[in-house]
Amino acid sequence: VGDGVSFVVSQEDSSLDEKNLDPPEKPVAKAISGDSFKDVPAFQFLEKINMTLLPNIPGTGIGIHHTTNTWQVRYPAATKKSVARTFGDTKKGFVYPVQALLECLLWAWQQHLEKNPFCATSKERIQVIQGALKVNLGHDVA
Repeated sequence: VGDGVSFVVSQEDSSLDEKNLDPPEKPVAKAISGDSFKDVPAFQFLEKINMTLLPNIPGTGIGIHHTTNTWQVRYPAATKKSVARTFGDTKKGFVYPVQALLECLLWAWQQHLEKNPFCATSKERIQVIQGALKVNLGHDVA
């Protein structure tokens, strides 16, 4: 996107089933390619334990602004289209990189649940992320 910024946005799978030409059922959650974040320990740590999943909505994505130490997650279906969390030394104290990313992921799943109140996957992801935040998961990841 620009100097010091990486952003990965999902794209819907447009492949059709050859037998009936109906679109395949979309999974609720999607993985984000870690290639763009191969040098980002917080993302790599969470990806290894399957914690970087996002709602499978076109345009949803994760970004990192390296110059400002800020994670950003986009969820275009929400009224507020994205949220960002800065990590490191902040005005409110020190924020671990994993914590900042988890807070962004939590926001995306909360937005998805608001739009899809019966989504069991959203409820599960929110519970898992809240638990990870509560135990300060990844506090030792740079």
